[in-house]
Amino acid sequence: MKYDQQLEELISLLLQSSENHWANYFTEALYLYNSGEKNKSYKKVLGAYGGMGSFNDIGLNFITNEEVERVLEIKKWLYSYSKKHKKNIFGF
Repeated sequence: MKYDQQLEELISLLLQSSENHWANYFTEALYLYNSGEKNKSYKKVLGAYGGMGSFNDIGLNFITNEEVERVLEIKKWLYSYSKKHKKNIFGF
């Protein structure tokens, strides 16, 4: 799947789980990506990970175990993809 498709699926699953804050957060990342601001989108995604109250700490309710597993797969994929494609401050 492509980056934007992964984000769209994640947003849908987050909404099903009533994780509106994170759904909105990743909707912003998707908007940045679709607006041509790919690097900003990658930085936004990476900013969700780590620290107290981060995306790593969410509790997924109201979705099936299979959907929870899918969220975990997407989380891992998005982190790796964003880290690989994000340009540093100097654009290298």
